[in-house]
Amino acid sequence: MLIFHTRRTDYRTCRDARFELTPSLLRKWPNGDWQFLPNEDRLCKELLIAHYDEFQGDQYCFDRLVRMQHYGLPTRLLDISGNPLVALFFACYRAPEPLAVDGEVIAFRVSSDKVKYYDSDTASCVANLSNLTYAQKNNIDLKLGIEAFNESSVAQKLLHHIKSEKGFFQARITLPLTRPAGCTATQRGDRGARQRGSRQGSCCASLIPALRAANRSFQFLRIC
Repeated sequence: MLIFHTRRTDYRTCRDARFELTPSLLRKWPNGDWQFLPNEDRLCKELLIAHYDEFQGDQYCFDRLVRMQHYGLPTRLLDISGNPLVALFFACYRAPEPLAVDGEVIAFRVSSDKVKYYDSDTASCVANLSNLTYAQKNNIDLKLGIEAFNESSVAQKLLHHIKSEKGFFQARITLPLTRPAGCTATQRGDRGARQRGSRQGSCCASLIPALRAANRSFQFLRIC
C-alpha cells in the first residue's frame, strides 16, 4: 500500500554549522564578490564541450545541472537526501582526522504540493537561468508585471532556452524567479542509493544566495 503524506522531508548535510545554506555557485569571497556566479553560463558550456557524450541523455536543463554538480562544477543546486542516516553520516564524517567544528543536518519540510519535479515548468524556468549571462541576469527586473516582464529582451532569451527543452512552453513566465524551487531528481549513477531505497534529489536555487532566509515555504529544522 502506498501512503502519500501531505508534507515531505529531505535532509541536507553541512559539515560546518557556521556555513550558510547556500549553493556553491552563489558563494562569495570574504570581500563580498561572487566567486562563480558571473561565469555560470561559461562554466556550464565548457563542461558540456569537454564531456559532450555524457550529457546526451539529459532531456532537461535541470538534469544537466544535476550531472554537472556531480562532476564538481559549482551550480545553483543543493544536494539533498531522503535518508536522514546518509545525511548524518556525512555531517559526522571527517578525514583524515576530526575537525574542531560542529557539523549539522538540516531537515527541509515542505508541503507535497509545493514540490516541483525535474520536468515541471518551474524547474525549467529556474534551471535555465544558468544559460543566461551575468549581464542578462542583472537585467531581470522583478518589479515588472507579468506581461511587461515577458516582453523584455531577457525574458525572451530565457524563453528561448526553455523552449529548447519544452517546445510547447507558453511565453508567460510568472514572477518571482527569486524563490527556490524544491525539485527531485534521480541520481542515475548511484546504484547503491537506489538499492537502499534512498530518495536522492536536489533543491534548485534561483537568484537569492541564502536559502535559509530567502524562502519561507520551506521549514528548516536543525536536527544535529
